[in-house]
Amino acid sequence: MVSDPLARYPTAVPACLSMLSFPFTNHSPALGATRDWTEVSSLFVATRGEDPRPPRPRLERQRARRAWFDDIQLEKVEDVAEFVPLEPVRWADKGFRAEQGGWILLHVEGEPYARGYQHGYLMADEIAAYLAKLAQVANGKDPAAGWSAMRTLADATMLRGFSEELLTEMRGIADGAAAGGAEFEDKAIDFLDVVTLNSSIDVDYLKSGLATLPHALPAAAPDREEELEIPDGTHKCSALAATGPGDRRRRVVFGQIFMWSRLHRRPFNVPCSTWCRPSGSASSPRPSPAAFTRAPTST
Repeated sequence: MVSDPLARYPTAVPACLSMLSFPFTNHSPALGATRDWTEVSSLFVATRGEDPRPPRPRLERQRARRAWFDDIQLEKVEDVAEFVPLEPVRWADKGFRAEQGGWILLHVEGEPYARGYQHGYLMADEIAAYLAKLAQVANGKDPAAGWSAMRTLADATMLRGFSEELLTEMRGIADGAAAGGAEFEDKAIDFLDVVTLNSSIDVDYLKSGLATLPHALPAAAPDREEELEIPDGTHKCSALAATGPGDRRRRVVFGQIFMWSRLHRRPFNVPCSTWCRPSGSASSPRPSPAAFTRAPTST
């Protein structure tokens, strides 16, 4: 059995088990090459009452050979702790983190400051490591000076554009990270550090953005076609969205790729589940639509 790397780029797999409701990358261990009968299984949490398609074999346009599946079963797990031990789970009030398959699963809950504190405390080591990487990129010879310059830019151009709720959450992240031991240059991470982490991508584009921002003196309009003719090495991030007839089950589908250097990419392994209760609200917590966009840049 040989997988076709173009069929599921960048996660091509040989023979495996999956379900229609599984996320794109979820499936059982994959079996390739030539081998005897081998048992595979996939532990999952049901996200809906019914799945239009039961567990099934999946072959991603294999280029050679065949795979045989037999005795496919669906079993209910009564106690998930038998399969996912609770010892590695770390808690902070209602928030927790666990690690699975190279991913850090983070859940935070509550009002802005509370969920920020949980986030910062549980991700203190990762926040400090990410800050150090950005400082190195800013100034390889003097990371401290590079980070200081980024702080000034974020303070001058970004901080006052954030809402009170986001700033309160970022203050919580800073306090939680400091309590968890996060430091840079022997100094506890503070509020402006976290604002700068959340602003780093925007600050990166200041130079190219200012080059096309008009001012009082007349200037030639930018050449749009020339703007698109950029070297492959400088291509930017991209995204997609589909609604209504764009998806056969009429769901909202969206995704984004981050075309960043290898130095940055490891911190983007934190799916963040955020349940929000706005300050002073007695209503039940609600999922935060901004949770995903904030999670990578604040960790």
